[in-house]
Amino acid sequence: MNTHKHAHYFPVKVQTPRCNQRQFTQHLGIALFALAVLLLPGDAFAQAASDAWVKPGVNIIEALRSGVVTAGALVVGLGVMIVGVWACATLRMEWSKLGYVLIGGVLIMAGPTMVASLLELAKA
Repeated sequence: MNTHKHAHYFPVKVQTPRCNQRQFTQHLGIALFALAVLLLPGDAFAQAASDAWVKPGVNIIEALRSGVVTAGALVVGLGVMIVGVWACATLRMEWSKLGYVLIGGVLIMAGPTMVASLLELAKA
């Protein structure tokens, strides 16, 4: 028996909101219009013909590649060692923490390369 005095305030059955065919068609039309606007970057490519606007970004990416990737490798190495020491100290291995360190390392190593590739794609 439920002795909680506010138990009757919480409904048992939860109804999900539904939309009719007209609302669905409107939402679908708005979503397709937004997708079309995003996929038609004609003006952006026309402005990219002069790639002077890309040069500061490329310079920053080159600095990130040389500095952040080297520092990131050091931080990831230290992170793996810290997770290992923590596992030895607590006598249990937390695989999620090791996974977070490794995923962070992959993002640190691949991030500047991905951004540089996007900038090169924008220049082309």
